[in-house]
Amino acid sequence: AMQFFQECLNDPEKGKRAREYLDERKISAQSIEKWCLGASPNAVDGMARAAAARKGSLQVLQQAGLITGPNQDKFVNRLMFTITDATGRVIAFGGRTLDGTGAKYVNSPTTVLFDKSNTLYGLEQARHEIVKTGTAVIVEGYTDVIMSHQFGCTNVVATLGTSFTAGHGRLLRRYAKRVVLLFDSDTAGMAAANRALEVCLSQHLDIKLAFVPQGKDPCEFVLAAGKEGLDRVVEQAVDVLQFKWHKLNETFATGDTMAG
Repeated sequence: AMQFFQECLNDPEKGKRAREYLDERKISAQSIEKWCLGASPNAVDGMARAAAARKGSLQVLQQAGLITGPNQDKFVNRLMFTITDATGRVIAFGGRTLDGTGAKYVNSPTTVLFDKSNTLYGLEQARHEIVKTGTAVIVEGYTDVIMSHQFGCTNVVATLGTSFTAGHGRLLRRYAKRVVLLFDSDTAGMAAANRALEVCLSQHLDIKLAFVPQGKDPCEFVLAAGKEGLDRVVEQAVDVLQFKWHKLNETFATGDTMAG
């Protein structure tokens, strides 16, 4: 499946829009190769038909979450992100719409290989630097991870459309002493702090919160500020308990007792 999506990305016609998007986002050829990026074509040229032509098992494709029925692809007209486990085995995919159809991002469904609550995008590529630095930086998007690594911040991983869970905590505890959750802004900070605090206490992890300035996402920010800028934001991360205490003080100071 990964090879099929890569072939489509390199196809002059099938991969044209995906290549344009990658160019717009300033994702390099080296990153495209490193992260095994691909493209899913239209329904006519999709995986179900390709598998049938090659006498592949449609039942296995359905179990893997790649098709939803005969000649019905799960991913159509999307930029494809390959999701691997920590050892590099392909376990799932994420797809970003290229034509505005359906949800902006779609992940593989839960299968025997893949559970998003226990998977972190980029862990295979980031684990050595996480062990070396003792710190894992967690962002929310595929391109945030890719661009961070492109600029040399290689201890960055992402959750897959879910908040930071106890499963993620258990996974990271094998590699990291500290976890920094990096958000686009502090608007979602309080809810994130509550969830992170639970994980922090249950998994005995040192968890901090950091926020990218000017409401940029990490991908945009690292393009503008470089590795030094992102490193600085991570260094300024606030302990989750300290953040929550500060927010509670703000709440009582304004008299807004409903918040928090």
